[in-house]
Amino acid sequence: MSSIKRRKFIALLVGAAAAWPFAARAQHDRARRVAIVMPGAESDQQQQATVSVFRDGLRKLGWIDGQNVRIEVMWGAAPPERARAYVAELITSRPEVVVCGTLQAFIAMRQDGNSIPMVFFNLPDPVVMGIVSNLAKPEGNFTGFTAYEFAIAGKWLEVLKELAPHVLRVAMILGNSTQPVGENFYRSLQAAAGSFGVETTAIRIDTAADVKAGIDAFTLKPNGGLVLAADAGGFANRALVVELAAHHHLPAIYPMHNAIEDGGLSASPSNTRGGSRVPEWGPLGSVRGALSNELYVADCLANRQIC
Repeated sequence: MSSIKRRKFIALLVGAAAAWPFAARAQHDRARRVAIVMPGAESDQQQQATVSVFRDGLRKLGWIDGQNVRIEVMWGAAPPERARAYVAELITSRPEVVVCGTLQAFIAMRQDGNSIPMVFFNLPDPVVMGIVSNLAKPEGNFTGFTAYEFAIAGKWLEVLKELAPHVLRVAMILGNSTQPVGENFYRSLQAAAGSFGVETTAIRIDTAADVKAGIDAFTLKPNGGLVLAADAGGFANRALVVELAAHHHLPAIYPMHNAIEDGGLSASPSNTRGGSRVPEWGPLGSVRGALSNELYVADCLANRQIC
C-alpha cells in the first residue's frame, strides 16, 4: 500500500472528505471530527496503510490530526453486527463527516443517521446495490466511489482457469444468503461458468467453522478451485481461506492483494494498489461534486485495469 498509484486512490477519499463544509457544523474553537469505518482489523497492515495515507493526505490539505481535526478509526466493521454497533455510536457522537468502507455501515448510516455527511469507498456497484439510482446525481448528503462491479467475478474465473486449466469445479466463498453483495458476485460467476466449462457451487458462511466445513466438503471431489467473493464474509475470513486452500492444495483467486501477502496464489483486485490504475478524473469528480452540492459517484470502473 505504499505506491504512488495507491496514494492517488486514497486522494479521492481525502479530497471528498475534506470538501465538506466543516465550519457549518462545528465551532471554530474545536477540532472537527472525521470518523472512518474500516472493514478490516486494526492488525491488518493494508488497513493501517490506508488510514495512514488518508491521514497524511488531510495533513497536506491543512487538516492536521490532533490539531484542527480529530480522526477516529473504527476497526473490524465487516461483520454486520459490528457495523450496526458502530453506526449507533456515530449517530450519538455526531462527527462532522463519516467515511464508510463497508456496505453494512453505509446503509445503516443512511437509514438512521442520514443528516451526517458521508463519503463511501470500496463499495460494490452502487446502482445494483440500491445506493444510488443515478451515477451522475445521487440523492442525499453523500459522495464517494466504487471499487468493484459484479461482472468482475467472470474475470476472477478466467484468471483461475489460466492458472489452473485442470479446474472443472469452482466454489465461491461468500457471506450467507441474507447478504446481497456476495449473491450478486455468485450470480455473475454462474453466468460466466459455461464459457469455461466449469460447475459452480457456493460456500455460504456465517462463521469461521462454516469456512472450514465448506472447503473440507468441497475437496471430497477432484479438480476443484476456489474464488473468494469481495464481500464482508470474504474479507473477514481471508486468512483462513488462504490457509485451507494451501492445506488442500486448491488453486484459488482472491479479490484483495493482502491475500497474496498471506500466502495466497493470485489476486485480481480493485483499483486500490499499484498495478491497477485510478483515472485522474475519479478524485476530481467526487471533490467537485461535493463542493458544488451536486454530489455524484465517480465511477472508476470503466478505466480500471485488471492485474
